[in-house]
Amino acid sequence: MPKISRSDKFIKELRKLVGKGVLTIEQVEKFLRLIEENPRHPSLRIKKIQGTADIFEASVNMSVRVSFQYIKPDTVYLRNIGEHDMTLKRP
Repeated sequence: MPKISRSDKFIKELRKLVGKGVLTIEQVEKFLRLIEENPRHPSLRIKKIQGTADIFEASVNMSVRVSFQYIKPDTVYLRNIGEHDMTLKRP
């Protein structure tokens, strides 16, 4: 089971999304549970971000995405979270 590490940008943007009501705590908890327990779960819709060597995106819900990378075989680094294409910006 991989460990989860979060960037400061991820934490800041997550707080904004929850505060605006775009995302619920339950959705975040489900996403974190899935990425830890079953990172290949189809609802995450994980795909590699075009033009990068090792950065991926996953869906929290239909409008919110997370960019992440594997920094060690057992560690997932959550880089950014946001509404659709905003997530793909560098943290």
